[in-house]
Parts: sequence; C-alpha cells; structure tokens
Amino acid sequence: MMYSDDTIAALSTPPGESGVAVIRVSGSEARPILSSVFSNGGRARAANEFEHRRIYHGDLLESGGERIDEVMCAVMRAPESYTGEDTVEVTCHGNTVVVDRVLRRLFECGARAAEPGEFTKRAFLNGKLDLIQAEAVSDLIHSKSDLQRRVAQEQMAGGLSTRINTLADELMELLGVIEANIDFIEDGIDILDVETSLSTLSRHRKELDTLLESAAFARPFREGFRVTIAGPVNAGKSSLFNRLLGERRAIVTDVPGTTRDLIREPIVLEGLLFLLQDTAGLRDTNDRIEQMGV
Repeated sequence: MMYSDDTIAALSTPPGESGVAVIRVSGSEARPILSSVFSNGGRARAANEFEHRRIYHGDLLESGGERIDEVMCAVMRAPESYTGEDTVEVTCHGNTVVVDRVLRRLFECGARAAEPGEFTKRAFLNGKLDLIQAEAVSDLIHSKSDLQRRVAQEQMAGGLSTRINTLADELMELLGVIEANIDFIEDGIDILDVETSLSTLSRHRKELDTLLESAAFARPFREGFRVTIAGPVNAGKSSLFNRLLGERRAIVTDVPGTTRDLIREPIVLEGLLFLLQDTAGLRDTNDRIEQMGV
C-alpha cells in the first residue's frame, strides 16, 4: 500500500451493536467533509470554524437534509493528532445500520475506506510514531492480559526506542571520531581513545545481546505460550485440562479414546497467556477416527 494524501475514514470501535460507535476521519479534507455533513444548532459550519480539540454536538445529515443520527464530533487539527493530519472522530449510536449509513455518507463526500492499519501507518510516516511504537499499537489492541497491556504501553511510550536510539547516537559519535582520525591522520591529529572506544563497543554488544535474548520471548509473549497435554489414554489429560480452565470444556469419561479432536483454549496465569491443548490419548488402535486423533 502506497502512502497518499487523500482522506480516509473507518470504524474505530468493534463492529456490532453497542451503545456508541466511533468513526475516524483523517486527511486534508476531514474538516471540509465534516462541514458538508454536520449541522450544529440547526446550521452548518464552515470548515475553518471547527476549532482544534473541540467537541461539537449536532446532527449528521443526508444530502437532502434528513438526519442520519445525533452525533458528537471531536476535531483535531494537524499536526496535533494521532496521524499528524486533520482528524475528525464522529461518535454515533452503535447500531450497524446507523454506522453503515454514516460511513457511506462520508464516502459520498470524498473520503475513502481506510486500509487495515492505515491510520497508524500515517502516524508513522508523519513522524508521530516510530516503527517500534507503531507495532506496539497492534500489541496493545490485541493484548489478552494485564501484563501484555503494560508492556505494550511501555513500548508505545518509547521505552525500547529510547534504548535503541541511545545506542545508535553513541555509535554514530564514535564513528565520527574514527573517521576524523582516518581523514586527518597525515596532519598528526589523534583524538581516538582506543581503550575507551573498545569499552564502549563491549558495553553496546552486551546491551544488544540482552535485547536479542528478549526478542526470542516476544513472539510467544504476544501470541501465547502453547502448552500441550499429552500422554496415554485415561491418564487424566482432559480432567487436568478442565481443572486448569475452571470449566467443563472437554468431555471426560472412563471410556478410552473419548478425546479425538485437538481442543484449544486460552488461559491467563500470572499475567502470561497460555494456549492449552488437550489431545487424544496415545495408543495403538484399530479405530480409524481415533487413529486420526492420535
């Protein structure tokens, strides 16, 4: 997907029925589009009348003036918005018919449907977030435990970015000193402290090793640690599975081979997400279906 400066719109809250829904519009035409569809106190407002960081109450209208819904509109002018562009957030009632009609009206007035993740991509391209922070937005949205939430928020706040940027700045400074020594060696200029430089490189290597070691933990931390309960038939695998979940999810009987399909369920323990997997009991069997399960 190539970056363009057109205006995009999309539902920011989960689809389905709810009390309210938030539709975000971002781009240079965000305020003119709002001016075309919004009536406040019975009158339309010009695009330049919408003030920064203000919320407006009124009606969102069809082209003929019929009210689609009563809405609240938050206006954020560039560059002080999530994307760095003019942004409008329309809060309407969370009915799927209402949301669909609001979006279609915005599209009629010049916006287009945003691609998945395009608001965050624009924030990255406009310098509002670095790549690590942009990835942390997705981690926060999909976090399934309080620990995952806290780590994602720390990344969004720039915790990891600060560590990496500090290393990069120190290395660039050292590189500048080395290049100066090479360029002016014939002039007898020697400003390189070799012992200090080697110490800096050694410290950086240890820091990078630590970051790389933590990276191996990052993926299962986000997606969950897969834990498979395996063993012979009637060993209590399904009973253990149900006990850990705290509910009767897997069928338990004294008949060998009861469990045949792989059953997966998430569980959060001490802030970490685990994906439990109950499996068929391991044994030789002539039952074709049970063989497939094994």
